[in-house]
Amino acid sequence: MKKLTLFLSVLLLGFGCLTMLHAQDNKKHKMTLHFKPIAEGYRPVTQGYFVDKIDSITFSNRVYDMGFKITFDYKERDKGDISVLPQKDVQSWKMKVIEEWKVKNAPDEMLIMRLKEDVQEPIRFGAFTGNLQGLTRKTTYTVYAYGEDEQSTVGPLTRYTFSIPDFPLVGSPSIEAEFTDVTHSSFKVTLKPNKDVKGYYFLGGEKESMKEAYKQTPFGEFPNLEEYIKAFGTDFRTRKPHTGNVSLSYNQLIPNTLHGVYVVLLDEAGQPSDLHVFDVMTLKKGTSKPSKPKITILEVTHDKIKAQADPDENTSVFRFMLVEKAKYDEDPAGFVQFLKDQPNSINFPISTTTDVGEWRDLLANTEYYLVAIGKNGDDKWGEPVLAPVKTLPEPAGGSVKPKADVVPLRSTTAGQIRLNSN
Repeated sequence: MKKLTLFLSVLLLGFGCLTMLHAQDNKKHKMTLHFKPIAEGYRPVTQGYFVDKIDSITFSNRVYDMGFKITFDYKERDKGDISVLPQKDVQSWKMKVIEEWKVKNAPDEMLIMRLKEDVQEPIRFGAFTGNLQGLTRKTTYTVYAYGEDEQSTVGPLTRYTFSIPDFPLVGSPSIEAEFTDVTHSSFKVTLKPNKDVKGYYFLGGEKESMKEAYKQTPFGEFPNLEEYIKAFGTDFRTRKPHTGNVSLSYNQLIPNTLHGVYVVLLDEAGQPSDLHVFDVMTLKKGTSKPSKPKITILEVTHDKIKAQADPDENTSVFRFMLVEKAKYDEDPAGFVQFLKDQPNSINFPISTTTDVGEWRDLLANTEYYLVAIGKNGDDKWGEPVLAPVKTLPEPAGGSVKPKADVVPLRSTTAGQIRLNSN
């Protein structure tokens, strides 16, 4: 019995030692760095690091010069000489040349990270001089560079900007726009470039909306409409500039509205032209009498409503939406004004022909209004047309949906611009 007790004691002691050793392995030293404020108004920063072992920490009182002296000497047309001189403490460095608007608002840290990850950009040693070619007329560029010292410490980012002046295009590139089949909701345009046009970009749209189109896009803000056209006006089949004669039809447009076709040409050297704009007006639709669209209910379930709205002979355009009756009754005038003020979009389309709407995920056993309101041929809104409708009770065994405070979204078959290639 004593031997067994002694054996268990030794076993427990050994297990305890192993546990202590394991715990000791997980212990780490902590190093805390205290940074001064980077500028007036900023708070100091404290950053801690866990490390296995610290042999020594060395502080240097020497001020490191990790900047660059960059110059650009414009020569002619799309050419110029660039010189990059790293300062004395820079041992290796990277740089890139890009249009200024693409990086103007980018933080320095982001640009350094891009350069570090850009494996195609070689690390350079010493000064660099070279010739830049293929620059674009009337464009400002940014050269940005960062360096590393002998211990691979990353220095600050240096930016340098230069501009290319305007210069003549090669030859006399020009283009004609021929409009045919113009109706109240469509037109066809045929673009005919001359022999000096290497390629071209173009887009069409309502002139009023195109004024602001380039300022807010899913891909950020563009500096001007020309860059926006160059980004999105390619041949959608090849993703390259258009060549030769091209015909395109624009359908389901807004009647009595000024539209434009916006074109940027490329000369034989690939230099872009200034913006060319060709105007076309869709025909008037409707009369001077008040607009009164007609609503037809097609299908009703416990969570879905499908309905159709048709313009009458007085209607030019109209809107068609669904709203809970209780919400509408809270502020009828406010809701109607909301419909009038919304820009044309997928969720709030402006329709010119029959509009079939389908709203899903609705509340069961709930009263709704289908609302249609239209403009006549004189661009004046009429009174709203209301069609009350109530969803069916929840099926047996179904779950009750939470009450929503938003206007239900829907799918629609009308109100959207479509492009058809001919």
